[in-house]
Amino acid sequence: MSGGEPEADLASDDRVRRTMSKNRANSSPSTTKPVPEELPMDTNGDQPPNNGVDLVVSSAQQDGVIPTSEGMLPPLNMTDFLSPPVGGPREMVSNDMGVFGATSALFDDSPPPQQQPTNGSIPNDHIPMPEPQVPNAPNEPNAPTTHPPMCNEDLYYLQAKGAFDLPERSTQEELVFLYFSFVHPFLPLLDEPAFWNDYGKNIETNFSSFSLVVYQSMLFAASAFLSYDGLRKAGFKTVKEARQKFFMRARLLFDLDYERDDLRLIQSGLLLSFWMPLPNERRINTFLLSGAITLAKNANLHRDPAGTGKSRKERIFARRLWWCCILRDRSIALALRHQHLINHDDHDVPPLTLEDFEDELHQSRVYGPYAKYLLGRLCISMCRLGIIATKLVAIKSFPNKSTPSGSGSSISETDAISSVLSVEALNMELRIWFRSLSDEEMHQPCKEPGHSTAIVLHRKYLEMVYCGVMIALHQVPSELFNAGQTSWSKGLKEQMDDFRQRVRSAACTISVILEEIGNLGMLLYLPVAAAAFVSSAAVVHLIDVKTSPIAANADSRRRLRVCTQALEILQERYVGVDFVNHVLNATVEFADKELLSNWHLRDAISSAVNEGSAPNSNKAAEDDETVSARLEQFTAMRITSFLDRSISNGQLVTEADLPSPKSWDSGDSRRRSTTEEMDLGVNFVWDPSN
Repeated sequence: MSGGEPEADLASDDRVRRTMSKNRANSSPSTTKPVPEELPMDTNGDQPPNNGVDLVVSSAQQDGVIPTSEGMLPPLNMTDFLSPPVGGPREMVSNDMGVFGATSALFDDSPPPQQQPTNGSIPNDHIPMPEPQVPNAPNEPNAPTTHPPMCNEDLYYLQAKGAFDLPERSTQEELVFLYFSFVHPFLPLLDEPAFWNDYGKNIETNFSSFSLVVYQSMLFAASAFLSYDGLRKAGFKTVKEARQKFFMRARLLFDLDYERDDLRLIQSGLLLSFWMPLPNERRINTFLLSGAITLAKNANLHRDPAGTGKSRKERIFARRLWWCCILRDRSIALALRHQHLINHDDHDVPPLTLEDFEDELHQSRVYGPYAKYLLGRLCISMCRLGIIATKLVAIKSFPNKSTPSGSGSSISETDAISSVLSVEALNMELRIWFRSLSDEEMHQPCKEPGHSTAIVLHRKYLEMVYCGVMIALHQVPSELFNAGQTSWSKGLKEQMDDFRQRVRSAACTISVILEEIGNLGMLLYLPVAAAAFVSSAAVVHLIDVKTSPIAANADSRRRLRVCTQALEILQERYVGVDFVNHVLNATVEFADKELLSNWHLRDAISSAVNEGSAPNSNKAAEDDETVSARLEQFTAMRITSFLDRSISNGQLVTEADLPSPKSWDSGDSRRRSTTEEMDLGVNFVWDPSN
């Protein structure tokens, strides 16, 4: 990947910031050196690549605005800007299975075409967007009076690293359009009418009305959905390369205090948290999210703005920005299997309502009024689901590095029953939430042409999040296997079977959702968090495939293939999905070893049970059935834990990290000796067609 590795750049940034802090006190406008007309040479003696973009040399935080004609522009048609990703490295197909059809044109309500267009470029006859203009390089950096001046060394460094670079006009148009199409609906942290107003004012060519840090962060967040034609125009070969470059530009501005407004920094931090890094860099997005939440609390956004004397517009902005913090917190916690950062008692801000979206209904240049109304309702429902997800952590311990492993802890039969009841209560709350979604919100076609496909994508993603929460909720906790044989009565066994059936149902629904989105050609536009829910569904199908006869698992194999193909598509756009796929391949190998070990263990335990209950054949059969069910559930739990704990820890786990019940010491030793034969550090390769 060109542009250097993020970790190396960030380390260099730290050294530069330490050096700059020593020189900051001695810097003054009278002693500064002029900004060089050409960028300094890099370490290899070459000019840093410009990637076909215009260099913006800011006058120390002289922000810029994009001029255009006065007045509101008419709504934009999505088909004018977006085209199918022709010429990309992969199209979503399923070979002989026919899971996905050919990728259709975006936002086209007609059936997917049989053949792709030969030209994937953006049409030239579209309704014109405001033309981005950038200021010429001044002879000397000069900070505005509204902010403390940055030292010239920082400005030279930002310039040399390309932090002021912006893509050409057509690429900016596409990215801004993609941002409000796919990012803004479930993360409404911007005042969309105000943005379009600032974006279109014919005033000075600077960012005085809008933050360059936020703008660069927007471009980064939208770069995951950039078309291949847009990539070529911007000088990038892959989406991963583009995302890395856009991220580093925004991150440099964020880290070097180019922006001093806390609210803008909150917006930027939340958008930058979409960076899904490799395991050795995963501190980045959680660090950025934590910083944004801290700034939000310092600004009292976690307190109900009602009665604070703020204007209606300010109250709406405050509520939306805080709930964006919650939405990102819940999304990252579910994706990385971590504890969330915002607890239920940390705030008293009421959930969002339609009033918080009223101002955008008729002032969007991407969606029509009815589409905006539907998207507002979907975002409100996502916030309500986030409230329920908060309770999930209270009754389910997400695996992390501090989670005890090994033999686990014993619980009483009363505690086991209490745990089951807690799951049942939250399951009922989730089902009530899902049933409260109206037919208009989830199923009725959008009344405005050109928006139906995008609305379907957002609807299906909301349902996918719900299924992901259901899977996480109903995974059987390891503590139940240490509750003693008496707790595994017939009633508890039936309850565990019911849990497993709910997990299987949610996983099947995710596969159906992926098929529907794939047939629309929209899998490329799923957010990065979707990889977490897809991997959870994949491991459920994997267990079904491995534990069922070949003649009876055709459906499970097909669903597993759907999930793995979707992950391959997401892997082409998100760096972090590389590790998710690596863990899933390792989980396949682990499942094979685990099941082979447990076939021998099942026979040994069944023989012991039958020998001890010889006088009573009926009781022997009942005990054998209980042991078999318990072992089957335990095996499924260990396979799932392998995936979850590996993703949570950022590395493949060992046997010592996995739960094993105290009451099965003999089986535990047999299992450990078999499992330790695996080389968990190998990059396993698995062909889902086998």
